[in-house]
Amino acid sequence: MIVVNDEDFSQICADIEGPVGTPYENGLFRMKLALSHDFPHSPPKGYFMTKIFHPNVASNGEICVNTLKKDCNPSLGLRHVLSVRSFTLVSFHFFDQIT
Repeated sequence: MIVVNDEDFSQICADIEGPVGTPYENGLFRMKLALSHDFPHSPPKGYFMTKIFHPNVASNGEICVNTLKKDCNPSLGLRHVLSVRSFTLVSFHFFDQIT
């Protein structure tokens, strides 16, 4: 579920269900996407508001992926940025490497 404040489009919140077959299965994770005043010319910042253990999520909840950092491109648009939320939880191969 994605929630956008009609009065302030710079803050987008989403509740993400943990994908089946991942360590996050049956979990519900709240995420916030902060768009700057010059988006899409500068990348947004993504945060998990729910505490989560993931190699691409900092201890403060900031999502650390290139799509939201150096690879951000104005032509990608908001739809692409929102797809990062799913990618972050689905592409967690850390457990595969240690088991």
